[in-house]
Amino acid sequence: MTEAQQAQVKDWVTVSPWNLKPVLEQIKSTWDITISRDTLKRLLKSVKMRWPPMRRVTPHRPLSAEYQRKRSALDSLKTLDASGKIKLYYTDESGFTLMPLISYAWQSVGETLGGPSRRSPRLTVFACLHRQGPLDSDVFEQSITSDVVVTYEEYIANRFNPILKKGLETG
Repeated sequence: MTEAQQAQVKDWVTVSPWNLKPVLEQIKSTWDITISRDTLKRLLKSVKMRWPPMRRVTPHRPLSAEYQRKRSALDSLKTLDASGKIKLYYTDESGFTLMPLISYAWQSVGETLGGPSRRSPRLTVFACLHRQGPLDSDVFEQSITSDVVVTYEEYIANRFNPILKKGLETG
């Protein structure tokens, strides 16, 4: 294939990066050239393409003005935390199961690779971290709803902020 044809094939692959069959059909119908899937893979590697797992990405990037506004608000909260006026905590959650989410693996023709897995309940780890520590985390077998978050934040506030704990006990 000429360099121009290789560049065209690369463009076609970017339209359908997870399925090479339409690209093979396009090559056949455009140039009347029949190549194997393996030949196409070698061609793609030669034009600096690879076959990694696809990453999950957010649906859109925040607008620059919105990002700057949020960044400014976070900086203000960090300043208040550094001066001792507030306690700033970062929270996050992540779910786990015994069912792997591996989308593919290179394997020999006729061979099927698999990893052991079994159904399991989804476990969710919810964690809270202060900028100077400590880290607190708990495992839940339920969905993390806003009620769970509020209850957990109250728990963290009572556990790590003795002044707030004393105020809640007297109030």
